[in-house]
Amino acid sequence: GYVDQGFIEKQWRSYRWNGQKFPQVGGDRQFTPVAPSTDLGLAVTTGPFGAPSGGVWTGTVTVTVTNAGPNRAPGVYLDLYVSSGDGAALSKPLKVTPECTTEDVRVDGRLTGVRVICHQPALASGANRATTFQVRLPTANGARDLNVSAFVYAEQPGVRTLDDVGTQPNSAILTLAAPKG
Repeated sequence: GYVDQGFIEKQWRSYRWNGQKFPQVGGDRQFTPVAPSTDLGLAVTTGPFGAPSGGVWTGTVTVTVTNAGPNRAPGVYLDLYVSSGDGAALSKPLKVTPECTTEDVRVDGRLTGVRVICHQPALASGANRATTFQVRLPTANGARDLNVSAFVYAEQPGVRTLDDVGTQPNSAILTLAAPKG
C-alpha cells in the first residue's frame, strides 16, 4: 500500500566496539510492532453552496468512515482534496474547516485548491464516524464546480499507515456543484 513519507519509522541506534564486536549501547532495540490490519471504507456526500455572505459561498462535504473490522483501527488518516473543477487557477484560496493540517494545492505554480489531512482517533470494529467540512469559496473566484477527492487509511498514529484487508472503498471522487446565481 501507499506509505506517506511522514509515516516511515526511523530510529537512531548507537553501537560501540568492545574489543570483540559492536554491541548496541543506545537507542530503541526494536521497531514499533505493526498493529493488526482492518477494513476501513468511506462514503462522501456534498451539501449545496448557500447564498454568498461576507464575500464567500459556503458548502459542505461530509466524509463518513466505516470500520468493517475485523480489528480496531488505532487511528484514522483522512486525506481530502478540494480543487477547481476545471483545473483553472483560483484568485483567492479555498478555506476548509475543520482545518486539521492544510496546504495549498498548486499546478504549475497556480493555486488550484487545498489539501486537508486529518489524524483522527481510534475507530472500533463495526463503528463509523462522520466528519462534516465547511468549504468556503470566495466570490472573487466566480461560481464554479469544485472537485472533491477523499482517501482514508488506518494508521498507527505518528508511526505508519496500515494495510487495508477488505473490499470497502478507500477513496471517492465527486463534484461539489457550483453556487447558484
